This record gives sequence, structure tokens and C-alpha cells, in this order.
Amino acid sequence: MHPTPVYAPRVDDQRPQSLRLLAWNILHGGSSRRLPHIALELVEHRPDVAVISEFRPTLGGQLLAILADRGLRHIAEANTGIAPTRNRILIASRYPLMEIEAEPMPPCLARRVLVRRLGAEGAGLLVTAAHLPDDWTPSAALHGWAWLTRHALAHREESHIILGDLNGSRDSGQPGGAPPHVAHAMGRLWTAGYADAFDPSRCDQTRVSRPETTWKSHWGHELRLDHALLSASLTPALVAAEYAHSPRKNGVSDHSAVLVALALGGHPPIDTDAKLAKNHVNSAIEPMCRPCLTTDGVIKRRGSRRESKLFKE
Repeated sequence: MHPTPVYAPRVDDQRPQSLRLLAWNILHGGSSRRLPHIALELVEHRPDVAVISEFRPTLGGQLLAILADRGLRHIAEANTGIAPTRNRILIASRYPLMEIEAEPMPPCLARRVLVRRLGAEGAGLLVTAAHLPDDWTPSAALHGWAWLTRHALAHREESHIILGDLNGSRDSGQPGGAPPHVAHAMGRLWTAGYADAFDPSRCDQTRVSRPETTWKSHWGHELRLDHALLSASLTPALVAAEYAHSPRKNGVSDHSAVLVALALGGHPPIDTDAKLAKNHVNSAIEPMCRPCLTTDGVIKRRGSRRESKLFKE
């Protein structure tokens, strides 16, 4: 009779804890056809904190249940008093979410911005989840960026991350250039010590992707609208930042997802070669053994997302 073998844990499983954040605009709450794909993307990236823009309670109940099954049981939802068919921003977190006293928001941000502090192992990180108004409503966009700038400056001494669809950028090469109010606001944030998590100057030091477009208009313009901005004290904790483009290219949403990893306690993980998320832009290989909901309501393990006929329509 052979003794039962005992396996030592892998070294990379003993790495210090890191915090994984995801932000994604899921396009008008998803749909019965897209929600299974949205759920699979969220599960695949294994976030500790998920910021979901354009969430709708009428469609999102199952999505929240799936996140809760994976430990993201703490939920904050913006402006719960509005109709459940309207878009709003939501934070789902593995750690308790604590409200803080913040400057009153203009009405245009009531369902677009949430400010919460992570409790327990979340190390007190201040998270500002934002989906700012776009330029189709210029007055709302101006008021939104003005409030965000004042809020960021008020909390610049803290470990603070601003995460989400900001509907603007200072990136060069944009059609028509950066909107003046966006350029002014971001300039003030950089002066105050905030940094773009996708700053190319850090690409050789951490696993940081270079700035890439995250949204494409109907007339073909590609822009980077989705961001992660870090306060000066939080910037050294950045371990990895990248965009997941595959859901946008596959029509799951019109936005790419933002993925950021932060080291808790100031020490980066040992496993620095591992990818934060699977970005399938340059590869035709899909992940093997993905769970999916089939037409008969049974969870099965399938080999490819291309077998789309198995998903409920």
C-alpha cells in the first residue's frame, strides 16, 4: 500500500495579498443575450472590487448573485430612488463599503458617482467610482468634471483611486483634440499629484499597458474614455494595469474593461510574470473550460465562447 503523497504549496500561491479592481461600462444594463457573457467576463477576471457603469436592477439581479457567490457581497448602488429601468453606477466589493462625507454632488451625478472606503483588508482605500456625463450634454459634463476635480483635490493626501468611464481624455491624436474642460481638469489633477495608471513612463517598471482606446464611435473615432487615476500616495502600490478589449471586440459591450492590481501593505506580489487578466486581442485561442448557462438552464463547462448558440437569447 502506497502512502498518500503530500504536496507542498506552490511558491506563487504564497504571494502577499493584492487588491484587484475592475471597472466596466456594460452598455444599458446588458440584455438577456449579453448578460451571460458579461457574467463570464466578470468571473474570469476575479476582481475584489467591481465598478459597473450603466447597471440596471431590472436586468442585473442575476449578475449580483453571481458576484455574491464569488465573495463580492457588499453592494453600493447610486440613487436607488430612480426607476429600475434607468442606468446607474454600482460597486460590488469583497470588503465592507463605508460611506464618507463628501462634497454634495450636482444633480447630473446623482446616479453616476459613488464614493466609498474599503474596510477590513481593503486597507481603507478610498474608491471614487465615476461615469461622468458626455459632451452631448455640455453643461452636465462641465459640472461633472468640476465636482470631480474639487473632490479629488480634497482627498489627494489619501490612498485614493478614481475609476470608471470618465467620458474624456487628454491623449494626443484624438479627433478634435481633448475637450478644454477635460484638459483643464486633468491638468489640475496631475499638478496635485494624481497619476494615470496607464502612464507609459511606468511600463518598464510594472506590468502596465500603454494607453489604448477603449471605445469606438458609430462614425469610426476611437477614444480612451475609461480610466484609473491614482493619488500620489497610492501610485507606488500599482502592480499592474491593463484593458480587457475582447468583450468590446466581441460585441458584449461598447467599452473595454479597466483592470488594476494594487499591492496591499506596499509590497508587490512575487508572481510578477502572471497576467492580471486574459486579453485576447492578439490571440485566437479562447480560454478552455468556461462555465456557461445553456438553453436548458444547466451550468456546463464548455471549451469556447464561440459556441454562442448555447447561451440564452
